[in-house]
Amino acid sequence: MEISRIKTAVAFLNDGQSFKVCDLRLGMNGKNDMYVTGWSQFLNLENLTRSQALKELNAIKSLFKQMVDLSQELEAFIQDKRIEYNLAFNYGMGAICICSEKEGVVEWGTELK
Repeated sequence: MEISRIKTAVAFLNDGQSFKVCDLRLGMNGKNDMYVTGWSQFLNLENLTRSQALKELNAIKSLFKQMVDLSQELEAFIQDKRIEYNLAFNYGMGAICICSEKEGVVEWGTELK
């Protein structure tokens, strides 16, 4: 993981822009609301279950925590932010929200088994 890329992401976030680091898109929804989006590894949405989606969402949170642990700038930046974690499914022409977690509450954007 490149620390310089994380520093660049913080600069973009300060300007209200999104930036991709590793497999995550970091962005802002207003002044104090940040989002962290990752994409499902599944190629077929019908094969994805709620249990698997939650595992992928936890992997997104874990990767972001690693970024925060590596970067004092990112750690300082998120101090007063509410963070929403999103798992998306890329279908080739765009993406749909599978699920998101904000303040410990998971919301489902699509129906899964």
